[in-house]
Amino acid sequence: MNKKFSNLKMKQKDKITGWVYEEYKKYVTEHEKAPDSLADEQIVEAVLDKINEAQIWIPDGEIYDYYRRKKPQLQKSLDNEKLIEFKSYVSFYKSIVDQDRASVVICNLKHEIGFLKPVQVETSFIIEITLC
Repeated sequence: MNKKFSNLKMKQKDKITGWVYEEYKKYVTEHEKAPDSLADEQIVEAVLDKINEAQIWIPDGEIYDYYRRKKPQLQKSLDNEKLIEFKSYVSFYKSIVDQDRASVVICNLKHEIGFLKPVQVETSFIIEITLC
C-alpha cells in the first residue's frame, strides 16, 4: 500500500511535524549552521526512529519528501523563535535602562547605535554598553 503523509491522522501529522522541527532545531543549535545533505539524512533517520517507536506506519520516502518540502519553513520558524527570544532580552535590558536617569547608548559590535536613551537630566557622562 502506498500510504501518503496526507493520509495520516492529524494527531500523527502533528507528532511528526514536531519531531522534525525538534531534530532540525537540535542540529542547528549544536552545529550553529543549517544542515547539509548528510545532516538532513541524520535528522530524518532520527525522526524515523521516533515514528517507528510510536508505531506509525508510513514509508520512509514520504518522510524524506516531507522534510525536503518543509526545510525552508523550519529555518524560518527557528529564525522567528530566535527573534522572539532576542526581543525578550531587549525588553528586559530596556526596562533596566529606563530606570536609570543617565544617558545610555547601546551599540552592536560594529559600533552601530542600537538604542539611544537621551539625557533626561543634565549629566556630564554617557554610559556605553556593548552587546555581544
